[in-house]
Amino acid sequence: MEQKYVADYIGEDYKEWSNELVLISAGTGRGKTTFIVDVLLTYAASNNKRLLYLCNRSELKAQVTERIPAELKPFIKITTYQAFEGQMQATGRFGHYDYIVGDEAHYFFDDSFNQQTDISGKYLVNTAVKDSVVILMSATGSLIFPTLIRAGYVKRKDRYYTIPGNYAFVDKVFLYQKKYVDNIISKIISETDDKILFFCNDLTRLGKMYKTYGEQAYYRCSKSRRKSSVIPSNILKTGDSCIRKVDDRIITFDKRILFTTTVLDNGVDIKDPSLKHIFSEVFDFNALIQSLGRKRSLSENDRCCFYIMHHDEKEVESLKRRLDKQLSVIDSYNGN
Repeated sequence: MEQKYVADYIGEDYKEWSNELVLISAGTGRGKTTFIVDVLLTYAASNNKRLLYLCNRSELKAQVTERIPAELKPFIKITTYQAFEGQMQATGRFGHYDYIVGDEAHYFFDDSFNQQTDISGKYLVNTAVKDSVVILMSATGSLIFPTLIRAGYVKRKDRYYTIPGNYAFVDKVFLYQKKYVDNIISKIISETDDKILFFCNDLTRLGKMYKTYGEQAYYRCSKSRRKSSVIPSNILKTGDSCIRKVDDRIITFDKRILFTTTVLDNGVDIKDPSLKHIFSEVFDFNALIQSLGRKRSLSENDRCCFYIMHHDEKEVESLKRRLDKQLSVIDSYNGN
């Protein structure tokens, strides 16, 4: 069956958008960024209008920047939500743009790296929509998008575009126990030439993987967390230092395994048929889906296996205690 992408669903509706909130819920690889860069930005430039593109990770910012043709660069500014929030705090304004795109919009609810996501979120849906078209996009907007609709921020139902995800490239899904993961990895390494992408839940787990696998793997975290890691600084990678673009089709890493925190859960696409195994130990469901979406299949035969860690009762109870502690603060605030 022929796949449909964001541009197919939206058609020419974008020509009628005017000072309003538009939501695009589409799975990874469904052409959200392609629609913005190839269709909307071209249309904006032809009408001498400007577009602001907000990203939740510096890696995503770099990836989008690379895709902008030279002739369209004067009509677009690409920055991070964090930089946007910093300027809003400092000056209270950011300048006018005819279109504002909030990519990976689940950032407002999900991003544990930043406690100030409400600054950009509130500004976009309350203030910017008064004289700009605000477009929020996400592959995992199941929490934020229905919330915005119920609150009345979306004025027209046909401004909520939902495009189903396509995970046909996933060959098999496995549920594994943490104590057996080394056996699974050893079997893959010894019996195949396949590559492995492994998402750790935190820096502590990343450090334990380094003690086990040493320099036969890459290890990656955010720049802000680098000093907190037990992994030597010459081994621990940040940014795109362990990921390279071979040509127009292939984007990969050279070692057999890449261990990473959720800093890689969006913003970097791996295009390599030899990546056939993705492990995820993260708790958050949205981050789980985002981690799977890092692989971009190049053909019908480019498939992978997805391994999800089983979290036992002790781990779940520990998470519940942390959430209860955070909720108690909210309850106190609402009560007084």
